[in-house]
Amino acid sequence: MQLLDRYWRRVRITSGPILLARTGERLSMAALYLAVRRRGEQAGIKGPPAHTFRHTTGTRLLESGMQEADVRVFMGWSRGSRMLERDTQSGPAERALEVRGTVRLV
Repeated sequence: MQLLDRYWRRVRITSGPILLARTGERLSMAALYLAVRRRGEQAGIKGPPAHTFRHTTGTRLLESGMQEADVRVFMGWSRGSRMLERDTQSGPAERALEVRGTVRLV
């Protein structure tokens, strides 16, 4: 978030696209994907799709205790959207695996 704040202050965005290419045009999805992928590889993360960061953000918000309704608003999902379940990595299977060692069923 600090990086985005610095970018906004430097570029002084008041309306329109947030991310701009060197030409001043709107940054394309392909260019954004490539930039995120390159930065991920520089950080030692092999070929992450840009959407991985969205999944991680939703998951971390839930793990931090944010209510599902608030996560939906923050992530821009509509009220009836199934994106919360799809875009967060803490689905039922993962939660079941997390508690498997702590809960004795027999």
